[in-house]
Amino acid sequence: MQDLGTLRNLKYLLLDGNALGKDFLQSSGVKSSLKVLSVSNCNQNGTLPIQGLCDLKYLEELSLSFNNFHGNLPSCLGNLTLLRVIDLTQNQFTRNIASSPLAGLLSLDYLLLKDNNFKIPISFESFANQSKLKYVIPDDNSLVVQSSVKSWIPKFQLEALSLTNNCSEMPNFLHYQRNLRQLSLSKCNMGGNFPNWLLENNTRLEEIYLDGNSFTGTLQLSFLPNLNI
Repeated sequence: MQDLGTLRNLKYLLLDGNALGKDFLQSSGVKSSLKVLSVSNCNQNGTLPIQGLCDLKYLEELSLSFNNFHGNLPSCLGNLTLLRVIDLTQNQFTRNIASSPLAGLLSLDYLLLKDNNFKIPISFESFANQSKLKYVIPDDNSLVVQSSVKSWIPKFQLEALSLTNNCSEMPNFLHYQRNLRQLSLSKCNMGGNFPNWLLENNTRLEEIYLDGNSFTGTLQLSFLPNLNI
């Protein structure tokens, strides 16, 4: 690992599936030139080590998936303002997303949070200032219903959203989405009339999963101009 510090122009570092020490970033002396860092499935556990991580000011893609990190995300993660992709799939991270550093990362395109212990406000108002979000996958976390939420219109237009096993009610911000291609609201036990407006608004839909709910009424397909669904 120490030899990596001699690679002064290193931009891509993919360490997936390797056995790493807790201080692997600090001991490697990786330079701030790094743009992509992936340590997926490296048998990491405990809290996320910040030594070296928060110095990667040019980092654009970060994958920590399929480890066993737990606790809060370090606040200094919010200083990595160029992050476009962050994949935290299958860890044990906690905290309400609204107060986490993720809410302030305005360059995010991909936000992959599946299988953690995050609390995510169902309004998604935490992401109100993020205009570039396209792929949001927070399956199997806890969606929090807020008692009073002001009306707001999202700046982002999502292409993929999966809230499998998460929702108890239809998120209001979905009324303003027009570019969805993939949508999963499976196993949410939602009721009421079938949301035909989702199909009407998102004419580019290719996949939609609504199993495990209790919708009633009529499923209207005759108006669909979309042949790709």
